[in-house]
Amino acid sequence: MSCTEVNTMLRQITAPKTDSPKKILIFGNSLALHGPAPDIGWHGDWGMAASSAEKDFAHVLAAKIADALGDIDCRVSQGAVWERGYHDETLLEREYRDAADFDADVVFIRIGENIPGGDMDEFPLAPYFAAMIRFLARRESSVAVVTDMFWRDPKKDEAVREAADSVGAKFVTIGDLGDDDENKAIGQFEHAGVAGHPSDTGMRRIAERLWEGWRENN
Repeated sequence: MSCTEVNTMLRQITAPKTDSPKKILIFGNSLALHGPAPDIGWHGDWGMAASSAEKDFAHVLAAKIADALGDIDCRVSQGAVWERGYHDETLLEREYRDAADFDADVVFIRIGENIPGGDMDEFPLAPYFAAMIRFLARRESSVAVVTDMFWRDPKKDEAVREAADSVGAKFVTIGDLGDDDENKAIGQFEHAGVAGHPSDTGMRRIAERLWEGWRENN
């Protein structure tokens, strides 16, 4: 999926029942939300390789939080455009102002695999990642929870950990999940790129890690 094909607008995945729901933002890539791509055998419009919207990690996580807090307004922001242009200092304001203006109480950031590795030599990732966290979790009371890569990448993983530590975000490890093929949709899709994404089991386990990371701060 090219940058021009990615819709960066917020998608609401829970309907609040009151005027003051807890606001939850999930900033992610194809693991959180990927529109139909028939050319690679993907026909969903949710987290890639999950069998239904309700089974992707964003929906599973939202359901867990709703069970704990009651009324929530949970929205997903597709961040692949940021990944591919993270060092463009005007990009957040151009593409993700609506995500920041959502003014979330809790921000889950599950992103990074599409960041071009070659760009990181010229543009070290940690300060840009930290700036993105601050942009999205802008309130003093906002809680941010960040993960490493599902497909391990030591250089990115360390940069994200450094960024999270620098802004006081909770860092959650999920790379071990990507090491286990049980957590991938292998055999469920012909296209290797789709099949390498988290299965329903992998999605559930990612949601559980994020849930635990958030709960430790509350």
